[in-house]
Amino acid sequence: MKKRQGTKKKKSPAKRFLTLLGAAVVIVLFVACLIFFREYGRKTKDGKPVTLEVAEGTSTRELVDLLMEKGLIRFRLPFYLKLYQSGQKGKLRYGSYELNDGMSLDELIRALSKGTEGERLVLTVPEGYSVEQIGARLEKEGIMTAGEFCGAVRNAAAGFSRGGDLPEEDSVYFQLQGYLFPDTYYLDEDMSAEDLVAMMLEEFDNKFDEDCRKRAEELGMSVNEVLIRASLVEKETDLPEEFPTIAGVINNRLEQKMKLQFDSTVVYGMTEGQYGVDRVLYSHLDDDSAYNTYKIKGLPPGPICNPGMDAIKAVLYPEEHKYLYFMMDTEKNDGSNLFFETYEEHKEAYSTMTHGEETGTAEERNTRDKKSDDKEKKDQE
Repeated sequence: MKKRQGTKKKKSPAKRFLTLLGAAVVIVLFVACLIFFREYGRKTKDGKPVTLEVAEGTSTRELVDLLMEKGLIRFRLPFYLKLYQSGQKGKLRYGSYELNDGMSLDELIRALSKGTEGERLVLTVPEGYSVEQIGARLEKEGIMTAGEFCGAVRNAAAGFSRGGDLPEEDSVYFQLQGYLFPDTYYLDEDMSAEDLVAMMLEEFDNKFDEDCRKRAEELGMSVNEVLIRASLVEKETDLPEEFPTIAGVINNRLEQKMKLQFDSTVVYGMTEGQYGVDRVLYSHLDDDSAYNTYKIKGLPPGPICNPGMDAIKAVLYPEEHKYLYFMMDTEKNDGSNLFFETYEEHKEAYSTMTHGEETGTAEERNTRDKKSDDKEKKDQE
């Protein structure tokens, strides 16, 4: 007898339909999630001006419909979630607003929660600005004097709700350096310096949330230490994509008991937070500031600026590598850095970049510090 050859059992049309339907559902859900998170986390960018009139008694639902109609938001659900998390649900105010369709959801909610009674001022604090620089900008823009703002910062430290995180008052210029979150703020014309500082501290608490605090605890860091490291990261490179790498360099140098030797700390101490120094000279490294990481071991006593969220996240989730040195790539001249595991590699790259010129080089600095460390060891014996 001949054996019957096996035949491949075909799926029924119903099963094929269900399979295709399931795949389509998965794709639709994936695309929906992607759109949701893009809208939810969108950042402020240039956009077209939009005039928004919100009548008294407008409900949140009606306002969201109006925002959709004006093109200020693209989807309702991300806005509702952002509004709920902001704590401003039910607090959005009526009025006539001059907005633009490039605003982030955070910025849009802040604007709508402030209302338009009286003239409103806009203050933009860039990532990496120090307390001193913020004060100078406020004075330049005629919002308040630098002295008023800096005085309010000092006074707010005394009643800071997380006072245990702050450095000792006599060890730093400002105890709240690092805690004034860089962002765009909409201010009432008669807003006091105390109100502005409170607003910036509240924004910091919103951004440095419970997840950040738990991660800091996992790493064995206080909030203040995270901010010190993040402020160094912010000042040592202009490229956010390099932040995790710089954070890794800090970890590696500290683990090996090496001095950090960051120029940014020299400039902060030398200028008392005003910066504005284009080039750090060899003579600057002798500055006796407690922030000078060419002289002190370990981290400076406090942050040297107010870092943004990218720098903070880099410290909480640093890149793991063996780099101990880095220097600006002057050939590319795009703000990027070159990273090295050994001093010999760093020295060779520096020589190539400068064609052997000796102008207060990193080699001279490291040689001087090595001699200083050797002398210190001898003095202790």
